[in-house]
Amino acid sequence: MKNYKLHLIRHGISEDNVIRVLGGSGRNVHLSEQGKAHLLDMKEKHTYPQAETLFVSPMNRTIETAEVLYPNHKRILVSPLVEANYGIMEGKPISEVGAFFMQWMNPDDPIVPEGSESYYSFRARSAAVISTLLEGMMKSGIFEAIAVTHGGIIASALSAIGLPEQEERMWYADNGTGYTLSTSAAMWMRSQKAEVTAILPLGYMKPLNREK
Repeated sequence: MKNYKLHLIRHGISEDNVIRVLGGSGRNVHLSEQGKAHLLDMKEKHTYPQAETLFVSPMNRTIETAEVLYPNHKRILVSPLVEANYGIMEGKPISEVGAFFMQWMNPDDPIVPEGSESYYSFRARSAAVISTLLEGMMKSGIFEAIAVTHGGIIASALSAIGLPEQEERMWYADNGTGYTLSTSAAMWMRSQKAEVTAILPLGYMKPLNREK
């Protein structure tokens, strides 16, 4: 029985990542020069998966990441692959938003800042878009594809449909890295789950005990 593989890759280091501010889908920033150099270095040292089908979030930083890693590929832009919208919290220093995230993700007393997505709406969207891509692959007979997206999408989706089952924070991906999801049609129909079978790029060692 043949498996379907979907490689999820987080965009490279963006301009917001460099200045350490919160940037979601409300800030359509570009890759930083540091980010482009880092991706080229990762590409030289490690192995990124290859596939004919390339899904990309329609944000500057993801499109530019795809251009660096897969310069000769046709891109299929998928709007639901965009990062969460944090509303009025976007652009605030990362050092100041810890309390916001704790309450945003609190099931008992959540907050939804003006203009933002709720955490549970975002979590549902993340799982839905990755599920839709996998199901589309099965219907079209596409056995391997790549999706260049955002850290929040990857972590939220894998905490919902990934195996082994782990908390969202355990699926956090560094810039330019990600995971391979693998499932069969029978496994998907039975459980709506997919196994995480590799850390990307191949040869990259994910650091341990990092804070999100």
